[in-house]
Amino acid sequence: MRPIFMKLLFGLIVIGAIEIADKTIEAANKTNAPAENKPQQTDLNTSVLEELRAISNQQKAANEEARSQQKAKWTDIGLLIVGVFYTVFAAMQWLAIQKQAKSNQLAAEAAKKSADAAIESIAMTRRQMRPFVTVHFNWPFRASSRDSRLRYILKNSGQTAAFIKTIQTSPWEGADWLDYDAERLVVPDGKLPTEAVLVEDGTAIQHAIFRGMDPLIADLINNGARRYLVRGLIVYDDIFGKRHWTRFSRIFKIDASSRGPGFIFPRAHRDEPNENEIDGEEEQNPN
Repeated sequence: MRPIFMKLLFGLIVIGAIEIADKTIEAANKTNAPAENKPQQTDLNTSVLEELRAISNQQKAANEEARSQQKAKWTDIGLLIVGVFYTVFAAMQWLAIQKQAKSNQLAAEAAKKSADAAIESIAMTRRQMRPFVTVHFNWPFRASSRDSRLRYILKNSGQTAAFIKTIQTSPWEGADWLDYDAERLVVPDGKLPTEAVLVEDGTAIQHAIFRGMDPLIADLINNGARRYLVRGLIVYDDIFGKRHWTRFSRIFKIDASSRGPGFIFPRAHRDEPNENEIDGEEEQNPN
């Protein structure tokens, strides 16, 4: 700034000097100079004036150049300031976008957690309210060469009704438990008609008819010399339409209870087949 100011000041001084010189020479020519010397003096004055004008023009050109440079400098500074402001503004916009994106992500995660919690709450409610059908054998039984009737009790210990879809039972007999090779009963898929409704905390007596067997085998079973069991599958739906099932197996023992021979729950410390389970969630408790 200071060198440019000094150049401008110098230019103004030169211009002022030229004007003063012009007026002084002009006055001197009119009053003091002899008539015969006027042409020569006029030429000299003209030459001086021309030199001064040339100097003034040069100074004006220098001043214009200085002003142009100063203007260009201020233009560059202005562009730099605009660029800085634009960069800061863009950075602030980018940070705002990132903040909003992070906020949206957190909101989405919170919504997902809430949805998962709601789903888990519904699932837990359904688990708590679901029916649990168990099987209980309370009557004596003897193998026979004639058709025999097996009686047992179904009990719903759950919180809601069980819609019974199908009940399968089948006996098995063999020389030893190591020979047990019965195929696993299959839980059917799809929509099934309802055979019965077992309300919460309700019970129902079921009957199964077993065909007569060879009298010799029946005697061996009744004497405890041959292995015999009954197995079954109960399929039912809950009030939400979800499919459930209960598998059971009971071992025939000649001393099952004080009432005589009958079926009891398999004992874990022996090799007796045990297929008792409910929906794969928990083992059926012996009763």
